[in-house]
Amino acid sequence: MALHDKQLSDVFAEHHIDAERIWSMVRGECPVAANLISSDFDADRIDYLLRTSHHSGVPYGAIDIDYLLTQLRVRGDRICITPKAVGAMDHFLLSRFFDYQQIAFSKAVVGFERCLQALIAEMLAAGQLDLSPTWVRNEIASGTWALRDESWLSAEMREFALESKDPYIKRMGEAVLQRRQLPLIGECVVVANDTSHFAEHQHYTQRALSTIAAGAGLDPKSLLMWSTSVRITKVGASIPVSDIMEGSGSDGIAQLVPVLYEDEDGSQERIVPIVDVDSSLMKLVADASYQAIRVFALVDERDRPLRQKLQKLAKQELLFFNNCA
Repeated sequence: MALHDKQLSDVFAEHHIDAERIWSMVRGECPVAANLISSDFDADRIDYLLRTSHHSGVPYGAIDIDYLLTQLRVRGDRICITPKAVGAMDHFLLSRFFDYQQIAFSKAVVGFERCLQALIAEMLAAGQLDLSPTWVRNEIASGTWALRDESWLSAEMREFALESKDPYIKRMGEAVLQRRQLPLIGECVVVANDTSHFAEHQHYTQRALSTIAAGAGLDPKSLLMWSTSVRITKVGASIPVSDIMEGSGSDGIAQLVPVLYEDEDGSQERIVPIVDVDSSLMKLVADASYQAIRVFALVDERDRPLRQKLQKLAKQELLFFNNCA
């Protein structure tokens, strides 16, 4: 689809770049490039952590990226780190995990995110937005795709919310466009290795929303559930070392950070995933995951009695929630 973008094609042509080769990398068909695009230590995650730290003021992005880059080695189709960089890589992976907890998954951020998802879903259902592959392809071909930015989407959402007769859609629009934080009704947040109950808790919470809303005399649309489960490393300490060295096994192998061990004379080499390196903290915590389920309400934050009633109902229905306040 991106090959039809004339603006990008002109830039590639000007610099004598094979556009098809670029898109093959994006699609993950080039192993080395795939490692840079999607892994525990890919370009996006590095940029995200540094950028978030800069704009939010949190310290998690203070990683030794320059040193890590000097310790990269290419072996076959893998980008590895040297054993000297194991500590710095542990720091990076933990910093990203803490950043997710404090920034990306903060109550305010995920509340707005979930409300935005719900509003866009309503717009798609009503035909206010057309984001089908055909529409996107036509937009790219006509050169108007670049105009579909945040300002355009905000204008579309504002028009939809203003014209809608549904009070909950109006509240969604107000929350997103006026940055009004949604009241948190309850949450279940844990860090654990065991994820076996997470899907069950998600399903049970979604079903309980109707009961909670009815108990407060509200429409079920007034409650929004957000959930996520993220591990410190993408794969965890679960792939045999033999698979790493032989290049076999699941697709998750490419997501791991490989550590390159070499003999002093360079005659022999071996590659070990960081989750199996004795000196790495990842060997102990790679399987740990941040699991969170939160329920937000599309009600006036100032209506304290209603908010407290919803929180009490959530506490009664969702016994595994560890915060209903």
